[in-house]
Amino acid sequence: MENKKMDIKQWFSTKLVPGINKLGSQRHLASLRDAFGTLIPLTIAGSLGIIMSGIVFGGSGSGYVSLLGLICKMAHPEMTWAEISNYFWADNGFNKAMLIGANVFGQLSTVTIGMTAMWFAFTLGYFLALTRNSKNPVIAGFVSLVSFLVTTMGQIAFFQGAEGLISALLFGIISTELFLWLTNVKALYIKLPDGVPPSVSKSFAVFLPFLITVGSIASLNLVFVIPNVLGAGLKVTKASFASFTGSSLEDLFKNFQATGSVEAVLGETFVGKEQIINDLQNIFSQANINEEGVVTNAAELMQLLENYYKASADQASIATMFAVMSGVDSSTISDLAANASLEFIDANGVHVLLSKYIQIQIQGAQFGWSAAIYQFFVSALLTFATGNGGLGLALAYAFFISFLWFFGVHGSNVVNGAFSPIWSMIGTINLTLIAQLGYQAAAASGEMGVFSGQFFDTFMNLGGSGATLMLIVGTLIFSKRRDVKKIATYAAPSGVFQINEPVLFGYPIVLNPIYCAPFVLSPMINVVIGWIFSPDVMGKASPTGYAQIAVPWTTPYLIAAVVVYLTPKALIPALLVSGASFAVYLPFIWLDNSIYFKKLKRDNPEAYEIEKKFFDDPRYHYQVITNNKFDRKIEKAEVIIGNAQSQNRFWDQKMPDGEKLENRKKINNAIANIKYNYALAIANEYKDLRLEKEKIYDKKWDLKNEIFSLKTECKTKLKETADKSAAATIKAEYQNKILAVKSDFIAKKPDLLVNIAELKSTLANSKKNSKQKLVTLKGETKQKILEIKSA
Repeated sequence: MENKKMDIKQWFSTKLVPGINKLGSQRHLASLRDAFGTLIPLTIAGSLGIIMSGIVFGGSGSGYVSLLGLICKMAHPEMTWAEISNYFWADNGFNKAMLIGANVFGQLSTVTIGMTAMWFAFTLGYFLALTRNSKNPVIAGFVSLVSFLVTTMGQIAFFQGAEGLISALLFGIISTELFLWLTNVKALYIKLPDGVPPSVSKSFAVFLPFLITVGSIASLNLVFVIPNVLGAGLKVTKASFASFTGSSLEDLFKNFQATGSVEAVLGETFVGKEQIINDLQNIFSQANINEEGVVTNAAELMQLLENYYKASADQASIATMFAVMSGVDSSTISDLAANASLEFIDANGVHVLLSKYIQIQIQGAQFGWSAAIYQFFVSALLTFATGNGGLGLALAYAFFISFLWFFGVHGSNVVNGAFSPIWSMIGTINLTLIAQLGYQAAAASGEMGVFSGQFFDTFMNLGGSGATLMLIVGTLIFSKRRDVKKIATYAAPSGVFQINEPVLFGYPIVLNPIYCAPFVLSPMINVVIGWIFSPDVMGKASPTGYAQIAVPWTTPYLIAAVVVYLTPKALIPALLVSGASFAVYLPFIWLDNSIYFKKLKRDNPEAYEIEKKFFDDPRYHYQVITNNKFDRKIEKAEVIIGNAQSQNRFWDQKMPDGEKLENRKKINNAIANIKYNYALAIANEYKDLRLEKEKIYDKKWDLKNEIFSLKTECKTKLKETADKSAAATIKAEYQNKILAVKSDFIAKKPDLLVNIAELKSTLANSKKNSKQKLVTLKGETKQKILEIKSA
């Protein structure tokens, strides 16, 4: 049995851990990690663009919930929110401010988040070339980018965002590897004369490998282009949206109010749907338009449309009709009578109508490899990740990160290579939809996903992998291990910013069986709690909604929750996951303490008694803390002398003039002695004040120690007594003794309070005098140093 255990341990140490480490440093995974990491500033900049465009200036139809909208409401308190939204689209100063701000800052999101796949393709090729020590990493980045673009068959606008990420990943790796291999083929090397500038020479040296690589990737598209030209009918379809709000909704009612106008637009396209067309015409004809051209009963018309839609057996046809009425070419809609829906949204009293339909994005000779990857793989993956499969993927992600970290392998580095593209696609799609439709309409579209990268940084990784911030908090409050509490003290500041290596290797968590279970379970439980409070489960009642803003992963999670979800309600699940992680870790903190002190008592009884005294005797506890802090201040003073000696050794080597050298040393030593004396005075003043403060608590500590001594004595006697009757007598005896001690203390309490008040007054004066003394001493120290330097 013992041999079997040794075999398992040996397998873990010699096979599993090295294998996982090798996987974590695998160059393709490392390049993916670095490429995604490089895009973080772009994502944050794009998020700021969304904030400025939508939240500040009211772009994307969000005027009624923007900062500019609030200012408009303050300027026109008599207006309703619906009227404010309409006012934004009238010819006035607020409209101009909205258009300027939304257009200027909206471009930030378009050129960053909206072009994620392009930037990722370049950075992936660049970092992959670096792993091969290539002399042309920038050219390799261009190879990756161009190869990805040629697979889009000119449909760059469609694939430049999240839709093209997987294609950029696959063809980025394939093209870069091919290019790097071809650059080592000497027959393809073009050497220019020596007088040619190096930058030009480098470019021509890889001209043929570049041309062969991108040409080869381009020719791969023939696999789909030829069949499609011959009538295969391959196409890319994707959900598209037509939204109406404010003035655009009024324009819809106005345009189709006239008798026969709905039939004129829809009659030829929707053959056999005459009844629906007539019913819609009847609703639109009820629009009341005043002399200023304003529809006065828009809310009533919206309610009529909603009632009609919900009662209809052919909702898909109605939804596609609204898309066509918005100006969408009916020939681009995949199916006029299927896979379409209408959403009626009420946001702060403002009505929004959203038509969702499936549109043909790419077909014919434009269908290449990127189109095939999206249609046959990416769309299915996104449907799975944003639907029922999302929770399973998220739990697997949480499990493997913690599981690998337990063996000392950087879990995030290994796992992110597989999962980052998924979370990045979901996050990019969310932000793109918000930028296009506004949050309310985007949330109602059914295309947004819960599990973006921001979700995990906010709700899963509280203080880093394994949610170890709550382990730190639990340790500081409940642990009696001084060594671990010290580690927790030093680890807390970095833990707040989601960095937890001090915990992983200091406690340690790595290969520590006591903390394995909570380290793995805690983030998984947090994922489930975050998911329960998401729109996937709670729908419109969700306190968080979907992630709207990207922030750095080092942002403290409570701050990140509010910023990412743009609502203080996000603190509800954030605090709940904090409590859950704390509850998961707490029993194991106690277990760790129990095992540690039992082992210490067995192996080193003297050290055990000292540890026990530290937590049981408040006076000793206070004195130990005082002495430790005093010693650190003395060490700080001694460092000053050490630094002076180091400087002297430096000048021994650098200053050949003996007289100047001795003078330099004399000055250094003199200044160091002055600083040392000042630091020593600070330490002595600190200790004197602590000793004076100790007197205040003397009687209180005497009471606690006496009661504790009686309880310990009682426990000892009870252990020696087997008779229940005798045990009861012992308990009663010591209860009476403890009561007598407490009663005596209460009787003396009035005099003690007077004495304590006097001691506190004396301590306050001592603090004041000490502070004044140190201020004076500091001034004298500075003056002495100036005199030495100027001498």
